[in-house]
Amino acid sequence: MNHDLLIFGGESTALEIFETIETHCADDFNKVLLVIRDGEKIDSAYNFINDSEVKSYVKKNRCFYIIGFTNQNLRKQMQDTMKSLSVKPTNIIHPSSTIFNSARIGTGNYIGANTVISHKAKISNHCIININSTIGHNSIIESNCIILPGARVGGNVSLGKRVLIGSNSFILQGKSIGDDCLVDALTYVDRDISNNNICTSKKLNVLKRVV
Repeated sequence: MNHDLLIFGGESTALEIFETIETHCADDFNKVLLVIRDGEKIDSAYNFINDSEVKSYVKKNRCFYIIGFTNQNLRKQMQDTMKSLSVKPTNIIHPSSTIFNSARIGTGNYIGANTVISHKAKISNHCIININSTIGHNSIIESNCIILPGARVGGNVSLGKRVLIGSNSFILQGKSIGDDCLVDALTYVDRDISNNNICTSKKLNVLKRVV
């Protein structure tokens, strides 16, 4: 492919995306670079540019991009900037993931290792569906949702925009979660949730051990 790829972010998911490409699809791009904040430190093993260099870089090079962090305000800024520069997003899909033929996936998405996107599920744009997570049949995932490792989204679930589903949480079949909600790790959601809510079912009891 005669395009470079810009991965926005310098840690965690951005590095997972970088290594996925390096290991499985290095020939798909001319060059892969992380885009990091001005002044941010990063391992010298990675190719990178700073935020302040993006505009000049894309004027000289044909590029795609993907966003590898969860901060929703910054995600919107990056998407708006790239749109103004006529740079298109692209999907990075780990080859060990299972995506049913009837599923529909937008663009700008990262689909991590061992994920499952089931029958007629719909994933919008700029989502992160991370390692070992599952999206059930006929579920609808709107734009900029973040599904963290090990999460299970049941069938016929609807997630609004900018929802974050924490690691190893479970969304019961048929439930709906509104825009801008956060579901904490290890949380079981068994009801509909309206916009702008935080859901958690974690409660730790620490008892004195008698030996």
